[in-house]
Amino acid sequence: MKIFLLKHGSWLIILSAILFIGCSDNLDTAYQNNDAQDYIIEIADPNFATMMQEIQMNRSDFIGRTVRYEGLFLSSRWNDEILYFVARLEGGCCGIHGFEVYLNDISRFDDETWVEVTGVLEEISSGGHYFLRLNVIELVEI
Repeated sequence: MKIFLLKHGSWLIILSAILFIGCSDNLDTAYQNNDAQDYIIEIADPNFATMMQEIQMNRSDFIGRTVRYEGLFLSSRWNDEILYFVARLEGGCCGIHGFEVYLNDISRFDDETWVEVTGVLEEISSGGHYFLRLNVIELVEI
């Protein structure tokens, strides 16, 4: 897997792209089983980007579900607020895949630390836009 690291100032622009992922048509999903609300959705290689796009496109099927994946821990300043993300930077269409993460009382890592995050997906509103955020249950360095 290739990871492309960017200068700190570029993260804000790139991370905002996470909120608007959606460059794929009608993807089939293995996770539309509404009877299985209590299992953890593992998003792993080699279908990482495809599954992230599927979650973004069909968000109502995933709100309230527990998700686990690996990616870079990143932070960015937006106005006076610090936002945290766990994402992967991959080539091709919509090259950044991941979610903003709400850490609760969990300690943050240094930027660009490879981590595994587990959390519950929630939809939040900001400035009239709705986007997904991961309410973190566990965050560990890999």
